[in-house]
Parts: sequence; C-alpha cells; structure tokens
Amino acid sequence: MLPGSARGRSFAERVEALVAERPDVAPIVCPMLAAWSKLREQIAAFDKTVREDVKGRPDCRLLMSVPGIGPVSAGLYYVSALKVVSRKWWKFEGGVIS
Repeated sequence: MLPGSARGRSFAERVEALVAERPDVAPIVCPMLAAWSKLREQIAAFDKTVREDVKGRPDCRLLMSVPGIGPVSAGLYYVSALKVVSRKWWKFEGGVIS
C-alpha cells in the first residue's frame, strides 16, 4: 500500500483513496493522516511567523541575499549569532523571536 504519485491529487487524497480500498488499515492510517495534516498546518504557521519576523530585520534580509538562504535559515542564523554574542537564551513568545 504505497500512495505513489498522481497528478492533481494531494498526498492526503491518494492515501484516503488507498484506505477506501483497504478498510482493515483505516484505524491505523486515518489517525496518522490526521496528525500529519495538523503538523503541516503548524509548520505553515511557524514559517509564516518567521517570514514576517525576518522581513523586519535588515541583517536577516542581507543573509537571504545569499543563494540558498531562505527566511527560516536566516532567522536561525541571526538568532544563533546573537545567542553566542550575548550568552543568553532567546524566547519565542507570541510568534516573535526576541
């Protein structure tokens, strides 16, 4: 039971189609698919928050001018560099790294 690739159909749709053919695996696969979908939503929200935060930081925008460095990498590099300099832990509260 492998979802494979099919044009125009999402991964979740392909898995649901396979589960419809194999009801014996539905109790296992359906909760996993729901968790996978929720995790994707949370990752998308985190990425959006990081992108918004990085836009306001000139140092991060400069880092993103390097090929292969995106908003998440730039934000992490920026915060990591500040952590090393100040030797203090940074907080992630309300969707903002401070």
